[in-house]
Amino acid sequence: MSVAKRLAVIGAGAMGAKHARVVAESQGARLDLVVDRDRTRARAVADQWGAGTADDADAASHCHAAVVATSSETHVDIACRLLESGVPVLVEKPLATSFDGLSRLIATARRTGTPLTCGFVERFNPAVQTLIDILDGPPVHLATQRYSPSNDRATTGVVDDLLIHDLDVVLQVCGGDQVVSTDARTWTPAGGRWAETADALLQMRSGATATLSASRAHQRKIRALTVSTCTSTYEVDLLRRCITVYRNVVETQVVDGIPSYRAQTVVDIPFVRSTGEPLALQLDHFLRLVADPSAALAELPGLVAPHEVALGITGATAVAPAAQGVAA
Repeated sequence: MSVAKRLAVIGAGAMGAKHARVVAESQGARLDLVVDRDRTRARAVADQWGAGTADDADAASHCHAAVVATSSETHVDIACRLLESGVPVLVEKPLATSFDGLSRLIATARRTGTPLTCGFVERFNPAVQTLIDILDGPPVHLATQRYSPSNDRATTGVVDDLLIHDLDVVLQVCGGDQVVSTDARTWTPAGGRWAETADALLQMRSGATATLSASRAHQRKIRALTVSTCTSTYEVDLLRRCITVYRNVVETQVVDGIPSYRAQTVVDIPFVRSTGEPLALQLDHFLRLVADPSAALAELPGLVAPHEVALGITGATAVAPAAQGVAA
């Protein structure tokens, strides 16, 4: 029987607390340490699960692996320090907020051979997994909506906070198809620090298009994905984790001799099998990467691609050579 891996969770905020719970409840991991510059906040999370506390990420160097859930601008420095110590890292999105930071992080993971992954939790949403399994052809058009009320705890803009999830989902659903052009618009409120809404149009190498919309200025939470192939349309509710499939079978312009329009559509609601909480499934995947560094290395290009598009939307200018090399 394998011994549970000792994990550290770095960052004891709202997301860090969720990761701490999932690690503590895992059969394959043990929550060994909670790290936060605010030792009181770290203790409030750690005491729930019998873990130790620290106020410096270097304290995690004795652990088998770590989850980084600190503010976005600290991800690169903390993750690189851990990777240099040989500690595999799961970093909450975004991995980095600049091309240079992304390049540095990816290069460090490659050079040290230490597993690195990103908190793209929608990859483990059973509705997304089922959609990929049942698609009847390559997507020709995709549309996403990811809306939330305002978030006072946000430490980055809406592109890095929300839209990047759908950039990743679109690339996953398109099976590795590459983005060849992007047209995007964002809105930042007067006096605001970050963009709170973003809309993007992507053109894929295959010719498919995707329209993505994200907002932290909405009045309700929406997580929606629509995918059209040449023969079907799939509507996915990512919150309720359900899918509805539409196939138009009859379309007429004349009804009973009178010019009119009528369409008949077959509606299918496929079964979506859930195998667990997405955050816990993400942790299980991370633990498999910890055990198989070669698999982690092979996964890196898929982590870089959505970040490169997101960084382009946020206005980053210098594309780092190391990041380009991984994405190629």
